[in-house]
Amino acid sequence: MKYTYELASQTTEAIFNALLKAGAEKKQLLELAGFSEQQLSDDSYDKHTRLWQAGEKLLNRPDIALYIGGRNSPFERGVVGGLFICSETLGDAVKVASRYLHILVDYIDIELSTDSKYFYFKFSYSREIFSHYGLEHHSKSVLNWMRTYAGKPIKPCRVQFQFQRQYSQHLYTSAFDCHVDFEQKENMLVFPLAVQGVQRTNYSQYIRDLLLSQAQQIDSFLTKNESFLDKAEKVIKVSIHQRRTSSTDIARKLNLSQRTYHRKLSNYGVTHQQLLDRVRKEIAMSYLLEPNSCIKYITYHLGYSDFSSFSRAFKRWTGDAPSNYVSKLKKLLEANNVP
Repeated sequence: MKYTYELASQTTEAIFNALLKAGAEKKQLLELAGFSEQQLSDDSYDKHTRLWQAGEKLLNRPDIALYIGGRNSPFERGVVGGLFICSETLGDAVKVASRYLHILVDYIDIELSTDSKYFYFKFSYSREIFSHYGLEHHSKSVLNWMRTYAGKPIKPCRVQFQFQRQYSQHLYTSAFDCHVDFEQKENMLVFPLAVQGVQRTNYSQYIRDLLLSQAQQIDSFLTKNESFLDKAEKVIKVSIHQRRTSSTDIARKLNLSQRTYHRKLSNYGVTHQQLLDRVRKEIAMSYLLEPNSCIKYITYHLGYSDFSSFSRAFKRWTGDAPSNYVSKLKKLLEANNVP
């Protein structure tokens, strides 16, 4: 079996092809999305959203992202999908795929955890973007990958999302075969702990090692030109939704001492707090533009203990309160006929 090198930079093409496979007509899809076939290779998150919206309209499916996610197979997702399928247990599969997910999708971050009863799969955007399409697609894709690995139905105990419900509760319940909550503090799939031990009968350590080597090579290629500041920002973006953003936490994730971490930042003329504020500001500004975002959940996502703390920080960044900022921006957009 041959596993290809599919990268995050090809996500626009992947969504486009998935929508065509689901029955969308190519010309209509491109016209509604507002770009040409030649522009598919120029990847951007904005194009992803426009494709989802166009696909939703053409196929008359408000649950388009869940529908496509339910057709997402690890056998069709390159080296990362191959690693997932070739792992010894489902727990190992989820861990290794999470480690190299950025090869396929570079704006979703994952945190895995367990307790005595449950296995928690938490996920969030790591960039200054927010859309229910990406979160729905990712969550349903994860579930479909797990079911494909196991060769049998795997049922979550519960599912929850940060965003407001977008359409019928029945469509969500049918997609996950369990209760789904909205306007929660985290995006999360919860499974019985036992699912981690599910095994495939045709496991091969040799094939897994080959694929792991390929994934590591791709990972090195993608990150070799990143500056230290880029790496630090990326780690902070992941750590924000995990609510672990102290300089000690970030230094540990970068495999540095706290002293070395501060020294490297000083070479760029910034402090840890300045970098943390910069990242929080980028995320907050974008989330506030998303019509289905909610300030109280943005507050939690950014790691603030309460709304007052977030509001003070936002006013320090912009000179205005979050609600006033959004109101002024909407009026400006409306005055310039910007949708």
